[in-house]
Amino acid sequence: MLVVLAGAAVFAPLVATDRPLWVRGVPHAAFEGELLLLREAFPGDVERGDPGVGAAVADTLAAVGRMIAPANAEDWAKVERDWRQVTTPDARLKVLDRAVSTAAVGPRSIAGSPVLATLDPVDALAIAAWFGAVLAVVCGGTRTRRVVLGSSGAAFAAAAFVVASVAMSGDALGGDVASLRSLASDGGTVVDAPIPFAPDAALTGAIQLPPGTRDADGRFHALGTDVDGRDVASGLVWGARTSLTVGLFAVALLLAIGLVVGVLAGASRVADPIASRVIELVDAFPPLLVVMLAVAVLDRGLWVIVVVLGVTAWTKPALLTRAEVARRMREPFVDAARTLGYRRARVLFVHVLPNAVGPACVHAAFALAGAILAEAGLSFLGLGPRTASSWGQLIQTGAGALSAWWIAVFPAALLFFTVLAVRTIGARFGERRAVA
Repeated sequence: MLVVLAGAAVFAPLVATDRPLWVRGVPHAAFEGELLLLREAFPGDVERGDPGVGAAVADTLAAVGRMIAPANAEDWAKVERDWRQVTTPDARLKVLDRAVSTAAVGPRSIAGSPVLATLDPVDALAIAAWFGAVLAVVCGGTRTRRVVLGSSGAAFAAAAFVVASVAMSGDALGGDVASLRSLASDGGTVVDAPIPFAPDAALTGAIQLPPGTRDADGRFHALGTDVDGRDVASGLVWGARTSLTVGLFAVALLLAIGLVVGVLAGASRVADPIASRVIELVDAFPPLLVVMLAVAVLDRGLWVIVVVLGVTAWTKPALLTRAEVARRMREPFVDAARTLGYRRARVLFVHVLPNAVGPACVHAAFALAGAILAEAGLSFLGLGPRTASSWGQLIQTGAGALSAWWIAVFPAALLFFTVLAVRTIGARFGERRAVA
């Protein structure tokens, strides 16, 4: 389940989006419609005395000209040239009429992926890292072989996404969704995503639709819609992305702080009492209350929540690492390393730390479950990320519309089973360490 959930979170920009995965065709309607709107608005702009209307129209003509078929490029160049030369409103209206007629028969055929054309570099890197991790797990072998294969696979996938994004970039594929979908009415091909809805898109005529129904435009909603007409399935996919991002990065931060403090406290008699007092001081404050206060005072950004959760939950890994390091420092292999003349830092971080991180890693699984629950709780209380979809936000929305049970039940069930799966993995890992 966690593998599927992580895959959905990584591939959310490709799985749940209103931008088509692939389009192919000649955008007659989009070109003609855009220029018709421009031509209809031009007299009013002139009457109001808008000083920038000439430059705005020139920019639009230039953008359309980059997508004109080569056979009509000469005619379009004459349109742009005439626009720059004439100055009277009547003459410019005639130029716009010629532009509409030329664009209606002269667009360049487009084919490509609008999703890749607008894919964020961070999303591309996350997808590439996923491919690398899957390759390393599937191929198996020694640890070094897995690292090499995983790194190579991730680098290859990243390079492929960069090349594809550059090849797909352009005014046509980067245009608005409506113009891209109009290719279907022009006899072209439009391939939608598995969930063809953006998580924040409020659809008209699709308020509180039950699961398995279609809206007024014939679009299918497998898990229904919420009180604002947003697709629940799309919200679940992007909510998984938010929950796992907050959980994984918060756990990475608290582990980093806890391991450093624990190593210093366990290996140094001078640092131990100082670290112990700091841990006691941090533990004296209720973590959830501190997180709520910090998020309320600071900006409710995704990374603010990650940092606040990380810096308020590092004490347990620190205590576990401190005890394990203190125990390992009395082992014979440490005395042997010192006898060989190894530096203290090398003894600590090369020989002691790898053998002392086990308890902290077991705790990390439970900390991940706690971070996911904390993010959902903050979103339920209205303190979650402002711009990101969240399971807690969906549950809070459903709590205000109990008749539409699916709005709250689906995210609540997904949250429950995710936390249960993470805790089960942590418990089994702890049992394996105890047996070993």
